[in-house]
Amino acid sequence: MPPKRKTRSRVSNNKKEEREVPSKFKQDIVGILLLALAIFVFVSNLSTSTGLVGLFIVKTIFRSALGIGVLVLPLFIAAYGFILLLRHEVKELTVRLIGLSILFVTYIAVAQFYAPLYFTGAEAIYFQGGGGVIGYSAIYALTRTVGTVGSYIVLSAAAIIGLLMVFNVTVLNLIAWIRHLLIPGESVGEVPPGKKEPLLAKEPEKKEDLKTPPPPIIISSTISKEEKEYKDKREPYLTAHKEPRVVQEKMQVHGDYKLPPLSLLEDPTAEELKQAQTMQAEINARKEQLEAALRSFGVGAHVVAIYQGPAVTRYELQPEPGVKVNRIHNLSNDISLALAAQGIRIEAPVPGKSVVGIEVPNPLVTPVRLKEIAQSKAFQHKASKLAFCLGKDLSGHPVIGDLAAMPHMLIAGTTGSGKSVCVNSIITSILLRAAPNEVKFIMIDPKMVELSIYNGIAHLLTPVVTNVKKAAITLKVWVLQEMNRRYELFHAAGARDILSYNNKRSKEEDKLPRLVVIVDELADLMMVAANEVEGAICRIAQMARATGIHMVIATQRPSVDVITGLIKANIPSRIAFAVATQIDSRVILDSSGAEKLLGRGDMLYNPIGAMKPTRLQGSFVTDAETERVIDFIKKQCKPEYIEEIETIKAIDFGPADAPGVGDGEGEGKDTLFGEVAKLIVATGQASTSYVQRKFRIGYNRAARLMDEMEAAGIVSVPEGENKPRRILATAESLKDKGVE
Repeated sequence: MPPKRKTRSRVSNNKKEEREVPSKFKQDIVGILLLALAIFVFVSNLSTSTGLVGLFIVKTIFRSALGIGVLVLPLFIAAYGFILLLRHEVKELTVRLIGLSILFVTYIAVAQFYAPLYFTGAEAIYFQGGGGVIGYSAIYALTRTVGTVGSYIVLSAAAIIGLLMVFNVTVLNLIAWIRHLLIPGESVGEVPPGKKEPLLAKEPEKKEDLKTPPPPIIISSTISKEEKEYKDKREPYLTAHKEPRVVQEKMQVHGDYKLPPLSLLEDPTAEELKQAQTMQAEINARKEQLEAALRSFGVGAHVVAIYQGPAVTRYELQPEPGVKVNRIHNLSNDISLALAAQGIRIEAPVPGKSVVGIEVPNPLVTPVRLKEIAQSKAFQHKASKLAFCLGKDLSGHPVIGDLAAMPHMLIAGTTGSGKSVCVNSIITSILLRAAPNEVKFIMIDPKMVELSIYNGIAHLLTPVVTNVKKAAITLKVWVLQEMNRRYELFHAAGARDILSYNNKRSKEEDKLPRLVVIVDELADLMMVAANEVEGAICRIAQMARATGIHMVIATQRPSVDVITGLIKANIPSRIAFAVATQIDSRVILDSSGAEKLLGRGDMLYNPIGAMKPTRLQGSFVTDAETERVIDFIKKQCKPEYIEEIETIKAIDFGPADAPGVGDGEGEGKDTLFGEVAKLIVATGQASTSYVQRKFRIGYNRAARLMDEMEAAGIVSVPEGENKPRRILATAESLKDKGVE
C-alpha cells in the first residue's frame, strides 16, 4: 500500500499566511502609530497631563538626547507618519524619509552651535539646552575635525541636501524654478519624469501641466529582494524616456501658402485632464487583487511596474522561478473575473523585458486629442512631410507614424471601432505640415460620407471618388500610369528615387509631389472588381515606393476575400481596431488580440519591422476641427484637378449610368461586351464557362454577357444542358450590331 502524502506542512503554511497581516495594512498601522506618538510628544512638551510615561520619556530621555530639538520632534514624527499613510501619492518614499532624518539632525546640531552663548557644553546637556547629547556629539566631532568654519559649511550642505531629498528635486530644477520666478515667461526646461513631483500630489492649476503623460508607477512598498533587484535593473530604462514637451507654435510659410496653425485644433477639456488622476486609487488597488487572484490558482508572481495609459493600464508581472508563462496566459478569463474587468489582454512576455504584461481596461477612457500629439516634440521634430499622429501608447508617450518609411498601410476594424477617425487623423496630420505642392491626395470613398468633406482643398488631384466602378479604374489605370511616368523621369534624370530626383531640380515647379492614395472601404472595391483591384494594389505596393506614391487602405470586413494573401504580403504595416473574432484578427495582424480590444480608438499598431504589435489609444479629431483646417486651406488657394483622370473615366465608362468594371448592372451594355463578342466569333465557342476563364470574371457577369449577346443576335438561345450555343453572327456583321 503506497504511503499517504503528507499535507501537514502545506496546511500549516496556509494557516501562517492567514495569520499574517496583509502588506497593504502594515505601513498604515505604522503611520497611525507615528501620528499618535507625535501628538503624545507635543502634549507632553506643553503639560504634565501625560503621566509618568510622558514625564520620564519626553521630558527626561528625549530632552537629554535632543535638547530643544524635542520641541520640533512632533513635527518630524508627524511628517514620517503622513508620508507612510500617503505612500501611493508620494514619489521616492525612502529618499524623502532619509532627507527628513538629515534635516532633523542638522537642526539639533545647529541648535547646539548657539547653546554656548548661554551655557557651556556640559551645562547645555545638564540643563537640557542646545542640541542635547546628540547635538553636542555631532558638533564636538565636527569642530575637532574641520573646525568652526568647516562645521558651518558641512551643516549648510547637509541642510540643502536634506531639503532636496525631502522635496525630491535637483539643483538644476531649483535653479530653473528660481529663474522662472525672476524672469516671467522663461522656460523652466525639461525635467526627467518623476523628478518634478511635489511631496504630495496636488490639483494642477494649469492645463499645460497635465499635457505630459504620467510616468510609470513603480511599486516600492513591501517589495521583495527579487523585485528590488529587478527594479534596479529597470530604473535606467524608465528614466530614459523623457516626457514630450510642448513646442511653441509658429506659422510656417511655403511661398504664398501658410500651413494651418495648431490653434485650429481643440485642447483637452478640464474633465479629460482630471480623469487620469481620479482613477489612480482604483488602479493601485487592482495590484493587490491581481496578485491575490494569481495566488489562488497557485501562480506566484509580483507586480513590479504599472503603466497607466489613456484607455488601458498594463500591470507588469515578474513570475517566480519555475512558473510557466502559459499558466498565466491560460488564466485570462479567471483574472478578468477577479478584477471585474470588461476584458483583459495578456502579453507574455513583453518584448524586450523579462515580465508578463496584463492589460486591464481603465474605468474611464481618456480621449487623446490630436492637438496633444501634434504639439509634442516627437511630431514637431519629424522632418518627413508624411508624418502623422497615431496616438499614445500604454506609457502615455506619443506615437508618430511616417508613410514615407512604411510605405503603405492597411487599417481594419468593425463599425464604431475608430477606423474612420484614424483615417481622418492621418489626413489632417499631413495637411498640418505639407503644402499642396509637396503632397497630393487621391481619395476613394465608396461610403460617400467619410471623405467628401475634403472636396475643394488644393491637395486633391481629383474630387473625392465615390463611384466604386470609377475607383477601380482610377487605381488600375491612372495611378499605375503615373507611377510608370515617374520612373521614366527618374531614368532620364539618373535618379534612384523621388528624393534624389527632387534634389536635382533647381526650380520648385519641376519637383514631384508625394502622392497619397486613400481608400476608405476596400471591401466595396473587391466586390465589384476583385481581380483588377487586387492586381493594381499589389503592383502599386511593390513598385511605387521609390516614386513617392503611398497607399492607406481601410476596411471594416477583414476577411480573406477582401484582404487577400497577395495584399497582405505587399503591405506589411497594419493597424487593427476592434474586430469580431480571432479569425479576423489573424487576417489583419497574423496574430490574435484584436478581438479583445475595447473599441473607440483602441488599436494594435504593427509597423514594418516590428516583432509584435503595440497597443495604442488613437488620436481623436472632431469634424469641427477638420472643417476649420479645410476652411483655412480653401481660403488660400483653389484645387487644380487633373483632367486626364476624368478623361480616362469617360473613355472607360461612357455615360454616367453605364455599367462599370464590375457587376455590369445598369441600362447600358457591359464594357467587355465588344471584346467578348469578337472572341466568341473568332474562336467559335460560346459558353458562360469559356467567357469566365478567358476574361477572369465571375459567373454572374459572364452569364449577363451571354444574355446581352443573345439579345443582340450574336448567339442563339441555349439548346439544352451541356450544349454550346450556336454563333449567329460573323466578323463582318458585328459592326452592324454595335461592336467596333
